[in-house]
Amino acid sequence: MSIKDKLKKLRFLLWSLVAMLLWWSVRQIPLNDILDVLRQILGWQILALLVVNVGVVLLLGGRWWLILRAYGHRLPFWVVMRYRLAAFGVSYFTPGPQFGGEPLQVHYLRHNHQIPGTEAAATITVDKIIELLTNFGFLIFGILMLTTLETTAQIQSSRLVIAVSGPALLPAVYLGQLWMGKQPIAGVLRLLPVRWKDRPWLANAIELVEITEVQVTALCRQKPRLIFGLLFYSGVLWAVLGFEYWLALRFLGGVLNFRQLVSVMVMARLAFLTPMPGGLGALEAGQVLAMQILGLNPALGVGISLLIRARDVLFGSLGLWWGGLRQR
Repeated sequence: MSIKDKLKKLRFLLWSLVAMLLWWSVRQIPLNDILDVLRQILGWQILALLVVNVGVVLLLGGRWWLILRAYGHRLPFWVVMRYRLAAFGVSYFTPGPQFGGEPLQVHYLRHNHQIPGTEAAATITVDKIIELLTNFGFLIFGILMLTTLETTAQIQSSRLVIAVSGPALLPAVYLGQLWMGKQPIAGVLRLLPVRWKDRPWLANAIELVEITEVQVTALCRQKPRLIFGLLFYSGVLWAVLGFEYWLALRFLGGVLNFRQLVSVMVMARLAFLTPMPGGLGALEAGQVLAMQILGLNPALGVGISLLIRARDVLFGSLGLWWGGLRQR
């Protein structure tokens, strides 16, 4: 079987799984219940959510903007925001756990601002490490929170902690290795067979990784306060995300306490780690399941999923439109 045929089979299986998850999400919920939940939200409430959504997007772009300034590149904030939004559009609409738009960010910095590719990659590497650290940190916190709920979620919570803790340690260990002056990824690439490393594209890739890791190490050692500041910044970002989620559920008629809110946010975050584009299917099924476990109306899960999907498609499409326009 050729690679092309294998990719076709993989795509078929992927979209079949998406269809099954979407079907499961709505099959047991009466359509009238879903419509009743959606009727709860008013025009001014949609506008309020949009304002909060814009604030979240600005915070996401602001972290990368701060990192660029730390490297001495004082780009206008709105320019950086547009680059970040274009990259989000690529990551959101392609299969994988919210990655894929990073090469586009490097491209914009190199071709529009003559920033060396290694420095551009270093700024994105720092941004992604901080993002992964805080994302997995929230997941562990949220899953531990499930153990305090008097629900069937306690049964699986310990297994989820173990499953998430492994990947959660990777960005922390990687950052620690860089801080000590080591080159983890470049070191692994150097162990490849010589016949592989003789290929020009791979040799260039190894060189790029080596220089990038050296530059990230320099930033960590020279500006340790910046790293801790970025971690705090990301914590504030998660607080805003939590407020956004709580507000959306409130407008839909759902009243959740802090523990319940964290639980449904954990399910949403886990959905975006799946290989489906934008967590399609996994997000909807996860939210419905979370509401059922918490003893809430499962139609709330469909309603909040539709709001999240509308938000992400809006900003992702805006990013792709701007990216395509800029490329032309």
